[in-house]
Amino acid sequence: MNHFFGRCCIAFFLLLSCAAVQAQDKRAMDVADIMKFEQLRSPSISKDGQWVVHAAVPDRGDPRVLVYSADGRKQFELAGARDPVISGNGKWVAAVLAVPASELLVSDKGKDEGSKTGLILLDTRTGDQTRMDSIKSFAFSNDGNLLAAVQHGESKKNNGEKEPEGLTPGNTLSLWDLEEGSKQEIPYVTSFAFDSISQHLAYVVADTGAGGNGIYVLDLLDPNPRALPVFADSSAWGSDLVWNNPLGQLAFLAGIAGEKGKKEETGLWLWEPGETRDGLRLFLGIKPESEILFPEEEKPDSLKNLYSTEDILAGKQVDVWHWNDPYINPQQKIQWKEEKDRTYTGVYYPDQDRFIPLSGPDMPEIRISDNPHRVLGSSNVPYAKMATWDGRYRDYYLVDLESAKRKLVVEKHQGSPSLSPDGKFLVWYQAGDWYLLDASTGESRNLTAGLNVPFADEDWDYPADTPGYGVADWLDASRAVLIYDKYDIWQFPVDGSDALCLTENQGRAERLQFRIRRLDRDRQFLEPGENLLLTAYHDLKKYTAIYSMEAGKPGVKMLAEGPHKYTPVARAEEADKLLFTRESYTEFPDLWVSGPALKK
Repeated sequence: MNHFFGRCCIAFFLLLSCAAVQAQDKRAMDVADIMKFEQLRSPSISKDGQWVVHAAVPDRGDPRVLVYSADGRKQFELAGARDPVISGNGKWVAAVLAVPASELLVSDKGKDEGSKTGLILLDTRTGDQTRMDSIKSFAFSNDGNLLAAVQHGESKKNNGEKEPEGLTPGNTLSLWDLEEGSKQEIPYVTSFAFDSISQHLAYVVADTGAGGNGIYVLDLLDPNPRALPVFADSSAWGSDLVWNNPLGQLAFLAGIAGEKGKKEETGLWLWEPGETRDGLRLFLGIKPESEILFPEEEKPDSLKNLYSTEDILAGKQVDVWHWNDPYINPQQKIQWKEEKDRTYTGVYYPDQDRFIPLSGPDMPEIRISDNPHRVLGSSNVPYAKMATWDGRYRDYYLVDLESAKRKLVVEKHQGSPSLSPDGKFLVWYQAGDWYLLDASTGESRNLTAGLNVPFADEDWDYPADTPGYGVADWLDASRAVLIYDKYDIWQFPVDGSDALCLTENQGRAERLQFRIRRLDRDRQFLEPGENLLLTAYHDLKKYTAIYSMEAGKPGVKMLAEGPHKYTPVARAEEADKLLFTRESYTEFPDLWVSGPALKK
């Protein structure tokens, strides 16, 4: 027994010695360590599903970009980079080369004016990295073969020179053919835009010292592309380049500058290589001249206005509020910037050379959609004062795109009605039920009255009207509307046929809250039979699983479930690959790549 006790004591002292040595190697975590923790930002997956990128950004310090092959065999690190972008062909990754953190702390006043962001370019086939200094903005063409980047300009303040009035001069645009390794430079460019099929590059030139200002287009299919002047003049200016991808047309704002380069008039212009096609609508914002505010000219300091009490008091202002103002004074100050810059939506028909104002001060909001018939307008003007003590209400209108006629369809409403993508139907929630309006006939009906399921928020405990759970999506433009209850997803055909629970009441039975996770924000509606990703939050166990279902068909399939939170991040456009995160209280939300079975 004594011998056994002795061996136990020796083992005990050895354990104490090991613990003491380990304790000496460790130290207490301090605030500086916490500041170095990295957050995962800007995750994405290439179109072919072969590459995954993300930025790792600390609270304090330099960021980095990590690039992985989906099979896990290759990994690259872009030190000091952030905001990565993968080219359309997956051969390249470009990222912003951030200003080093050490240069951001050069003085008590903040970063040095001479510090500029750059660009880092990675060839995923070879791992070669190219770093470029002083790059302000960049973009790939959609096919991934071209890269355009605009340099930073030299600050006049650093040279002691006065900033020029009026137009701001542009900077050098570099256009690289990434496959051939060639580069073309275009001076004095302020902005640029590729079209969606990588056939044209539009750019704006602003040269305060010479002519040739305006909008130009390069034909990228021409082996020796030359700049085609679209709107050019020695005093021309341009901005807001927007390509209409389905029609291949370029819309932009441009005009002729007056004295001292001041923009005096603005025109909306359209350009297209070839004949103009019918049916184009262009939405734009306008502002009445009476609402345009020009900044007051600041008077330079002098000994007089520094010490003169008369001048000092002359600069003081008083806030005046009237009891009948729509908003209380603090709210007016918060909303001032938005109100000051507010524009009102209108639609322009190029084939008719006709512009139709759609909104105005009495109905300032318009939801733009692709349907050719009508848009949804709203106004909180009659109820603005009520927001102080009651709630936020709006009137909703259907606005005809040909005549701008308004039809009041939902009055004094706190929710957010949904207009079908083709503009034929409107759905909204009110007092526990969902209603559908046929825009052509004006008839409405209750969708949920005959169902023994609550569609009101079952956990609502605020002193306001109980809301619903929202519209999930529209099926096939307007064949049916998908609506949530607390747990399940319901399909309501617009032809009046019976409602269908797509999740077959599995959500309510298992306490799973099914929600559709749309990863393609450009899609206007669901296609019948389209494979959909669903998140499923367990109301009791507090985990989030991933399921799938086919749009328009009942039944769901479990892809991943367990004591974790699964979050879909992105789906490869041309491959069956999904990028997602998995996390728990003890597991960091790392990025995972999977196939349809959601395996690592």
